[in-house]
Amino acid sequence: MTLAKPQKYVLTLVLLALVLTSCRPMSNYDDSGPLFSGDYGSEPVSFDGILKVVSWNIKFSEKIPEALDDIMAFAELQDADIILLQEMDEQGVDTLARSLGYNYIYFPASIHTHHDRNFGNAILTRWPISNAEKLILPHSNPKNKQTRIAAKASVWVEDREVSTYSVHTETFWLPPNRRLHQVQTIIDDIDSDMQYVIVGGDFNTLTPMSVVEVVDRFEQAGFEWATQAAGNTITSDFLPLTTDFIFTQTMTVLESGSVDGIDASDHRPVWTNLRFE
Repeated sequence: MTLAKPQKYVLTLVLLALVLTSCRPMSNYDDSGPLFSGDYGSEPVSFDGILKVVSWNIKFSEKIPEALDDIMAFAELQDADIILLQEMDEQGVDTLARSLGYNYIYFPASIHTHHDRNFGNAILTRWPISNAEKLILPHSNPKNKQTRIAAKASVWVEDREVSTYSVHTETFWLPPNRRLHQVQTIIDDIDSDMQYVIVGGDFNTLTPMSVVEVVDRFEQAGFEWATQAAGNTITSDFLPLTTDFIFTQTMTVLESGSVDGIDASDHRPVWTNLRFE
């Protein structure tokens, strides 16, 4: 599919900016840690039968007060059962979790050269959380050697164990086949014995074809694209892209969408309401 001229122009500027800012090598965490966690949720939690899940890339974790304001301002983001976050540092995760009364786990993938702070993924939840693990994805960025990860954990909604992944895959610096290898690595990691699974995050799908390829991989593995109705998830009007997804297994999608008018990031948060099958 051919990009329109405004899209080509903005994409060229994005590429140039990334070239200029991505040369210094990253410092990566190439083992199972470090793990940051917090227990700010109150128990017992009341469940009304509808599981609300939100995924949001909060750009470099730089506007945490604004992110908290956004969450409190929009009904679609309030009282979520699970929040998946990307591009976070540990202070931003802890501030949000403490302010909202959530339990959380957080793994950094690297120390980012943008701000020399930790850069990684988190899972926040009103429910008990356990079995935290970091999944290191294959193929580092050939420009700055950055590695990507998925943070995963078990979220316990009453007596149901929900295997949950917060994902951030590589950008266009990797060839399409290697980026799809990252996606397949996540799918292959999922325990086939798990009945309920949620995978969400930023997949950096910068073309319509890359969206199709990611969705196809998950659908072939038995997942549903829960946020298909969310539309574009990047806030730029000149570069309409869908890069943020939530996929689910053995759950009924009741409704979903994205939230416009947010102040904390260049990504729109995506959300979905689910019912256990």
